[in-house]
This record gives sequence, structure tokens and C-alpha cells, in this order.
Amino acid sequence: MVRRTKKGAIKRMKDNKRLQEILRVEPCLWSVVNDAAIQLRSRTYRRIRTYLALRNRVIPLVGWHAEREELRTSDHYQVVIDTIVDLLPPDEADLWPEGRPEV
Repeated sequence: MVRRTKKGAIKRMKDNKRLQEILRVEPCLWSVVNDAAIQLRSRTYRRIRTYLALRNRVIPLVGWHAEREELRTSDHYQVVIDTIVDLLPPDEADLWPEGRPEV
């Protein structure tokens, strides 16, 4: 199993030329991507809830409903969504599907 880290996700985000171009065209996406990058895991953190909130912020900015015509493709949308998914840390349900082990 490959261990994915926040540091690695941030490096992949910075190295992604396509994402960087999308962020240049639509700077409002920076706040969404940044919110994913700074998200930390805690007992109350829910990955799916956080993902859905970030995805809803992305919808008017990139993809079929984007304000800017040059970003109205599913490919642009997927690049941003994949980045958010990569940046979000796992939550307790991801780490311990059967429940947190007792210590």
C-alpha cells in the first residue's frame, strides 16, 4: 500500500501545470484548493462532508457551470476535483472502518 502524505499532495498540486493554468484563469479557485490543503484531521472532521462543501464551491467556477467559458469542460472540473481529493486527509472512518481501536 502506498502511503500518501499531505506534503506529497501539495507537491503534486504545485507541479500540476494544468491545475496552475486553471488557477491562473480563475483565481477564486485558490481559496477552495487552499482550504483543502490546510484541512487537518480531527475527531470531528468528516472527509465526505468537507469534500462536498468544497465541491459545491467549485461548481460555479470550473466545469459545465463555470462563469468563464474557457473553463466549461468536465476535464477542467476533474483536474480541480482530483486535486481536492488528493489534498484532503483521511478521516476516522477511512482509517478505522470498524471503529477506532481502544487504547
